Amino acid sequence: MKHFFYVLLFLRSDEGAVTVDWVVLSAAIIGMTVSFMITFSEGLSTVTANISEEMLSLDFDAE
Repeated sequence: MKHFFYVLLFLRSDEGAVTVDWVVLSAAIIGMTVSFMITFSEGLSTVTANISEEMLSLDFDAE
């Protein structure tokens, strides 16, 4: 119940610095996520394609 009080207190806060902090933090997280996806998306696609090809080439005998 104590945490709920802190959330309500935050939401009712009139201080602009708190809002700015959360906006900057959110923007940083989103920016880092986008940069990660741009950087590693091609490499991950290549790795998953290689794994897929390797798994499809396996031959299992059903005896």
